[in-house]
Amino acid sequence: MFTTRLISGIFLVIAAAFLLVKGGPVLFFTSLAISLIGLFELYRVLNIEKELPGVVGYLAVLAYYLTVWFGWTEYVTLLVI
Repeated sequence: MFTTRLISGIFLVIAAAFLLVKGGPVLFFTSLAISLIGLFELYRVLNIEKELPGVVGYLAVLAYYLTVWFGWTEYVTLLVI
């Protein structure tokens, strides 16, 4: 068990270093994927991944990343509200 966690931890550190150096769209879309996966895991624990609050949460994450991607930072506050 420890060996598996150690190997996966080493792999994730190498992947994170690569993504941070690469930057740009690769880092952006990886962050988007991690955000959606994390949100899915949280919603699965709460058993709302397919309910209306879950769908609204997924859409909010996508809307946030769209505002960041297109540089519409003045709308982030509106999105949070």
